Amino acid sequence: MKRLFSILFLLVLLVLFFFYKNLTQKHHVEVNVRVEKGLSTKEVLRFLEEKGILNSFYSSYIYLRLKGSNLKSGCYRFSGSYSDIDVIKIVAKGSSCPVTVTIPEGANVFKVALILDNAHLCRKEEFLKLAFDRNFIKSLGLNGFSLEGFLFPDTYLFDEGSSCERVVLEIVENFKRKVLPLFSSYKTDGYVRKALGKVDMVKILTVASIIERETSVRD
Repeated sequence: MKRLFSILFLLVLLVLFFFYKNLTQKHHVEVNVRVEKGLSTKEVLRFLEEKGILNSFYSSYIYLRLKGSNLKSGCYRFSGSYSDIDVIKIVAKGSSCPVTVTIPEGANVFKVALILDNAHLCRKEEFLKLAFDRNFIKSLGLNGFSLEGFLFPDTYLFDEGSSCERVVLEIVENFKRKVLPLFSSYKTDGYVRKALGKVDMVKILTVASIIERETSVRD
């Protein structure tokens, strides 16, 4: 009986040793992965094992169940040496996926609305509602009837899942950084004042936006 107990004890120690080794042994990984939404814990672990990121599916699954942790969808960059515990901690925290969007020159608010909608960042209707909301525009520190002229053409990198308000704010802040300094030393000449009457930034940007759009259409 004692011998049987000793054998069982040794087997338990052996299992615990390999369990600990699988979880803590580090190996080098260089890979970018995207964990899709809706995957179960087992599916995520299998995916990470297939990509060579995890040493052991079974040890990791048991560890997760004991910890009561959940794995999250997102985009992850692994570059260096990781143990299974390191990987689990990273994926349990979650990570957003970057979305690249380019607003071309001459794009009006309706074109920008379509671009953001196609990128799944902001529904077209929601964007246009914000683009013509005087209170929202005022909260951005702007004085105008719409965001026309304030949507600076550039390439942007947004986090997947960003709110529509956040997306608009980043675009407008980019406009402020790159355009507003130009107006601090700008002086209108007599021809411009005669054509536009009282000249302010909103009028200049509106006219510039129209000219740019018309020019791009002819081209």
